[in-house]
Amino acid sequence: MPTINLRGCVKYADLTPAANVQIKINELDSAPGGSNDLIFNKQTNADGSFSGTSRNWQDREGVLRTLFGAVNIPDVLNLQFEVVDGNRSHNGPFIMMGNNSAPIILPFGPLKPVAKANRELVQIVYLMSDGYTDGQKALYSFIETGSAGLVDSFLGNDYKAIHRVTGTQATLANLKQKLIDAGSSNTTTAVDLVFCTHGQTGRVVFYEGAKAVNVVKTALLDIPANIRNKFRMLFSTACYGNTHAQMWLDSGFTCVSGSTAVYADSEASLAPFLHSWETERTFSECIAMANAADIGNAADNIAKAYYRSIGLNPDDIDSNRVVSGNGNLKIYSRPR
Repeated sequence: MPTINLRGCVKYADLTPAANVQIKINELDSAPGGSNDLIFNKQTNADGSFSGTSRNWQDREGVLRTLFGAVNIPDVLNLQFEVVDGNRSHNGPFIMMGNNSAPIILPFGPLKPVAKANRELVQIVYLMSDGYTDGQKALYSFIETGSAGLVDSFLGNDYKAIHRVTGTQATLANLKQKLIDAGSSNTTTAVDLVFCTHGQTGRVVFYEGAKAVNVVKTALLDIPANIRNKFRMLFSTACYGNTHAQMWLDSGFTCVSGSTAVYADSEASLAPFLHSWETERTFSECIAMANAADIGNAADNIAKAYYRSIGLNPDDIDSNRVVSGNGNLKIYSRPR
């Protein structure tokens, strides 16, 4: 039998790509005396696809016994796939359609390598009391009064522990220590951070004051690499959070989200984000849900009206969140 070109795709039951799983294709011989042949054995790509040329095999379907002796039955192309994903496998007929094949849909979902017992969450919450008018404080007060409760309500059962620093304890040194505490256990695989403080362009605010991103980066890079390698998701409610994103990535986090400018819609957006993350959507999907939550940009428009009334630039209000890093991660994904 000459070689044949094989290609197709493998998806989990939730229709997400089955990346890096083993795909085998056997040519079956069903008649007596026939023997099955493994003609293709590869791994799928990151998008669950595979392609390549089969090995060249010479075969027969089997042997027919007649009064005049044994007669070889010509081979019939009868292909069967087998997908192996860890200790799970699935097989069935491999159906060719021209130069492609029917999608292979697995009867199970993706593996969940990071279980609840292997992930920890850190949250820092700080609303600076000085330097803001009462109206400006009202824009941000939900961060301080409601964010901790929402994180506990949505994610309390999804993490081994939630480590939190607030108020006068919301210092850079204490955040650094909480990240170390969360990542020190040998059983911890992933550490996520919900960063709920104020921000400025290229600066983040702690209890002791605003710090440039390079200062924060230097402090976090002092954390041992074996702990920083566990850093995974960072969701920031800091104003101008997108200007901090590269610093968080350089410090070890795999996916980061921050707002374009002043963050004014946390009361509408935080819960949808947390719910989406809890229900195992990708980080990018979670951010899209958060961005869509403030219907008609109502919160931003109210904040813009207030800024106009006190002589500030309304264009400084823009809660739209931007994803940096690997937005395909889920709550059960490994950091790297």
